Amino acid sequence: MTSCCIQQFAQEENGCNREVNQSTLNVPDAIKAYQDYTNFIRKAWLAINITGRGLLLDIHGHGHALQRTELGYLIFGSKLDSGEYSVESTSVKNLVQHHCGLNDDLCFKSFIHGNRSLGHFMNLEGLAAVPSPQDETPNMGQGHKYFSGGYTVKTYGSKNGGKLMPFKWNFPKPYAATGEIIRNLRWLEPLKVFLS
Repeated sequence: MTSCCIQQFAQEENGCNREVNQSTLNVPDAIKAYQDYTNFIRKAWLAINITGRGLLLDIHGHGHALQRTELGYLIFGSKLDSGEYSVESTSVKNLVQHHCGLNDDLCFKSFIHGNRSLGHFMNLEGLAAVPSPQDETPNMGQGHKYFSGGYTVKTYGSKNGGKLMPFKWNFPKPYAATGEIIRNLRWLEPLKVFLS
């Protein structure tokens, strides 16, 4: 089963990456859009948990000073900075355990910011990304910002069971705002290699 749901709103109009009341401000049309979006994901999530593994890309733009794609796996930037995080706390637990087994911390860290990471394969395509071997941590202590993942990634990720693997992709705003994400799909090749 292949499912695709694209919701394109300005974040201030309706950002479904939050709880319903915060996301919709109780506006009836916004509530309907929110329900359609979450019902679609929930339906796909249920089907995936029966039939196999699945992927959810939660794509956003950001206006942070550093022009890099922020890859969010539910690991806070401060945890990436300190190195104090575990596979149990991530949205990609299922994928990591599939490739690394249950207790291989070195393999797991390689999946997050090493030579097996999505960031690494993006770097090979000329795309700046964090975490990656070129930019392992967001350096929160130096005032840099980083989105680690939001409501959608937390709610539907494999952290709490299930076989869906969501990633939060925060592309630099110029890339996201111009529609370049859709026109220039060179970020898909690194994803394909990462998942293989």
